[in-house]
Amino acid sequence: MSFAAKCGLGEAVRYALDLGMPAIWARVQYLARELRAKLQKVGGVDVHDHGEVLCGLVSFSKRGVSPLVIKEACRKAGINNSLPQLQAEGEVGWENLGAPCTRAGFPL
Repeated sequence: MSFAAKCGLGEAVRYALDLGMPAIWARVQYLARELRAKLQKVGGVDVHDHGEVLCGLVSFSKRGVSPLVIKEACRKAGINNSLPQLQAEGEVGWENLGAPCTRAGFPL
């Protein structure tokens, strides 16, 4: 790891400690909840996150639209997103993974 990367990591840790994990977790939960709510209002969009406690990654798909198309549109709009590794590399068919989906995140 480069010296600059080590310095940056150290500053990131200090910043996180200053904010406090409860505040960070609350912000992550708020942003993810807002994104899920907005996505659920878009016709043809399915949100695939389930469970009592949801993380900050939001998995979704739009019926009839390839996740690769969604990924590129998000990138052009400045939205952090990714495809699950197996989907991105085409190692298995999307039909074997359940619903093909895109994962979106956001800077804190």
